Amino acid sequence: MPLARLALAGLLLAGLIACDDAFNYNKDHSGVVDTNATSDRYHPAGFVSTDMHSMEAKMHEQTCTDCHGETLEGSGAALSCDSCHPAGWRTNCTFCHGGVDNTTGAPPEDLDDSTESRAFPPHTRHVEENTHAAFDCTTCHVKPTDVLSPGHLFDDTPGRADVDLSASLSPQGAWDGNGGCSNLYCHGDGQRVGSVDVDDAPLACDGCHPAVDSGRSAWDRMSGEHEDHLREGLRCHDCHSETTTDDRSILNPAQHVDGVADFVVPTGATLQRSGSSCTGSCHGERHENRRWD
Repeated sequence: MPLARLALAGLLLAGLIACDDAFNYNKDHSGVVDTNATSDRYHPAGFVSTDMHSMEAKMHEQTCTDCHGETLEGSGAALSCDSCHPAGWRTNCTFCHGGVDNTTGAPPEDLDDSTESRAFPPHTRHVEENTHAAFDCTTCHVKPTDVLSPGHLFDDTPGRADVDLSASLSPQGAWDGNGGCSNLYCHGDGQRVGSVDVDDAPLACDGCHPAVDSGRSAWDRMSGEHEDHLREGLRCHDCHSETTTDDRSILNPAQHVDGVADFVVPTGATLQRSGSSCTGSCHGERHENRRWD
C-alpha cells in the first residue's frame, strides 16, 4: 500500500479513538466545553459545537451510523454517542431542540441553538394553554419515543419536521410545507373547512369563526341554527356559559377547540336535548323535537 494511503488510513483510525474531556459535550451546557480543542481524530476541531455537530446530524451531511452503529452505541473503535452525551439524552426532547419557552421540545430553540423559530413561529402558542388546552406533539406530528424512532432523526427528509394531522381533530387537514394549513377543524368554526397561514396575525374570535358582532352574512356560515339564534338576540354565553361568560374571552380553555360542542341550557329555558334535537321552551319559543342542523 502506498505510504500516502497508509498515512490516511492511520488518520482515519485515529479519528475513531475515544473522546476525552474536551469533547464531553451536552446541549444543556452543564459542563465546560472547549470547542476549539485540537485532535487528529476523524472529526475536525470544534466539532462538538452545536453549529457544526448538531447541524451535520440534522442535515445528514455525514452518516453517523456508518461509524457509530445503527443504534449509535458504537461500532468497532468508534465510540457510543452515550460516551459523550449525558444519560437520558436519547429520550430528552429538549436536549436537542426546544426548552426556551417550555419543556415540550418544540422550538424555539433549534438544533443550532437559534432561538428564532423561523419554520413555525406559533409553536409555543400551540403547545401551551391559552384559548385552548395545550396541544400535544401528536396533534401535528408522529411523536417519537426516542432519538432513533422511525421518521425522526435519520429519516428521508433531513432538516424537516414532518407534519401528520391524522391523529388530530382534523385528520383530513393538510399542511402545504410553506406555512399554510387547510381543511381544519381547529381554524374552521368546527366544520373542518378552515385554513390558516403561519404569517397570520394573532387570531381574535373572528379569526376562526364569526364573532358575536360579525353580522348576519358571517353568522350564516356557522353550523346549524347559529344565525337564527344570534339574529334573535342570543349571545355566545347564553348557550356556552361554561366556555365563555362575556362572548370575548375563554373561561375554560379545556372546553374550547376540543372537538365537542359544549352546550348549557340557557337560564330560564326548559329544554331537553336528544342528539341534535331540542324539545321545550327557550328564548320565548316552543321547540318540538327541533333539529339543530
